[in-house]
Amino acid sequence: MPEPQKLTLAFLALLMTGGVAHAAPQGRLAYLRGQAPWLEPRVGAAPRPLPHQGDVYQLAVSATTGDVAYLEALGGRHGPELPAMRGVRLKAPYTKPRLLGAAWNGVRPEWLRWSDDGQTLRSANWNGRPLVWTRPGARAAPWPSASTSRDGRVVARSTASGVSYALGSAKARVAFTPGRPATLLAAVRRLRAAEGNAALRSYDPGLARDARNWAWSVPAVSPDGQAVYFAANLGQGDADLHNNFNFLLFRLAPRDGGLLALGKVGTQYGARPELRVSPDGRRLLLVQALFVSGARQPVTVTAVDLATQATRDLTSTDVKGGDLNTLQGYCWLADGRHVAYSVTYFRGEDLASSGPDEESRQSTLYVKDTLSGRTVRTIPGATQPGCGPR
Repeated sequence: MPEPQKLTLAFLALLMTGGVAHAAPQGRLAYLRGQAPWLEPRVGAAPRPLPHQGDVYQLAVSATTGDVAYLEALGGRHGPELPAMRGVRLKAPYTKPRLLGAAWNGVRPEWLRWSDDGQTLRSANWNGRPLVWTRPGARAAPWPSASTSRDGRVVARSTASGVSYALGSAKARVAFTPGRPATLLAAVRRLRAAEGNAALRSYDPGLARDARNWAWSVPAVSPDGQAVYFAANLGQGDADLHNNFNFLLFRLAPRDGGLLALGKVGTQYGARPELRVSPDGRRLLLVQALFVSGARQPVTVTAVDLATQATRDLTSTDVKGGDLNTLQGYCWLADGRHVAYSVTYFRGEDLASSGPDEESRQSTLYVKDTLSGRTVRTIPGATQPGCGPR
């Protein structure tokens, strides 16, 4: 076939896929399925079971080292109550499990997570003491409510008095505090009128003067440390909103303290969002629930292209089994383009006072292309995805 015809066909194929060329997902992917840990060395490859001696409840993967950590039941099989567990770590080639130490034996934690630099592992239940393990020779990452660059030199924190950040050993600086909202307001006013006026038109200084009306997210530091992202509601809280507010996204440059409002993204209405920057720093994942009641908090997973500020609701194309959902974990794949998340859908009318019937629920793990919105892989019954390096 002549070269011009090949180019024409390639162009037509690109148009038929929505104008975005598809690339295969890159990076390791681990998850839980059937109370057991599984690993795909690359997305779509044959999954291999990881060695374990009991039912596994929590799993996490270091984005930098690829180490897999999980918490398994000491008694082997699970029961109606959350069992006593122990912490286990596996490093490539994932054949020899190593215990995390005596402090991790007999615990009943409800979450497990690696730090942004991939060196520190943390866990706890909501009422118990925290558990911390750091790779030998590494420095423990800050906690709680903190995010760091990949090398650990840039640290940003959410505190009771706002958002702060620090470079290296320098003294922490304040990004904003509810007592001084002028910094955020100035960033909003610098937007073009159509983007900034909507937030400013409804701004009530009286509400902002009450610190109880403020809400903001835990900040997310880009892997290279060049940007810090956080969401704030400009102090426009109201007790009748039941934790739902209009959040604006902001970008802070740690080197000079410059602050920008991402106006094209618009306001995000709901509960306090969680933010994660992609490994290449080009995109932002925004995970947010809409608080309806204690049991009804449907979640959306939105990808933001930071160059254009275009947003894409990834959950809008899920195969839904009801009007409500719960999220069972999420992560960026190593290529910075694909996202893995696990979600469970159920019907509101099936909700009992104790929550949806666990036996009637089925989680699905999706791998989605954030550029096209295309679903590239589904894994029924899988939860707690963990993304490792290539």
